[in-house]
Amino acid sequence: MNSQNPSSRAPNSAGRAKAASSPEKTSRPEEQRLPPGQHLTMDWPVLDLGLTPKISRERWRLDVYGAVEHPMFWDFSEFTAGPQTKSVSDIHCVTTWSRYDNQWEGLATRDLLNACQPRMEVTTSCCIPMTVTPPI
Repeated sequence: MNSQNPSSRAPNSAGRAKAASSPEKTSRPEEQRLPPGQHLTMDWPVLDLGLTPKISRERWRLDVYGAVEHPMFWDFSEFTAGPQTKSVSDIHCVTTWSRYDNQWEGLATRDLLNACQPRMEVTTSCCIPMTVTPPI
């Protein structure tokens, strides 16, 4: 999900798109939001090797195939044309930082899974850089 590309559509219980309301903040009491051992940050800690692949929207693809009922081969416009969901959540990273009220928007994993329908024998899934095709 991505907070860079706002949308006014979100799925309803039948999987059809409906107008999305504004994300709401968490209802947990403030004193219970920060777990023991965590520290609150207002920025986004960057934990990477400094290598960012340059992939244009014209070359970007999401291919979902294998043990699924409905293989999908989406380009960027097809991916973003699907139902867009808005949500707000706190993040508590294993590296001990926490960040509150993160706004997310994009294709929810549940909507992707509903579209491709993994078969019953599928027990795990993974995300791999686009240059690698993982064996299933």
